[in-house]
Amino acid sequence: MPIRHRTGFRQAHHGRVATQRETPSPAEAAAGTEQGPIERLERWQQFGGTWQVIARTGRSVTISLRRCDGGEEAARLSSADAALLAWLGDRTSSD
Repeated sequence: MPIRHRTGFRQAHHGRVATQRETPSPAEAAAGTEQGPIERLERWQQFGGTWQVIARTGRSVTISLRRCDGGEEAARLSSADAALLAWLGDRTSSD
């Protein structure tokens, strides 16, 4: 499954896991199509993927984005977005 490149993004390769930061690509910024972290999680779920919180502090969260065909980690999303933290609440996964 192709994944869009972002600043701070590494594709999964030889056992490494892709990571994402909140910085949109230049094309997304110019087009005004960048998604916030809540929209990314909702879109991930719409396409059958699941997610799991793997690290959380009072000000940030790291979420594992998992494939729909067995739950293998495909990417990680790290964010300090206050709206995302509020949206997550006490949830630890999409299940």
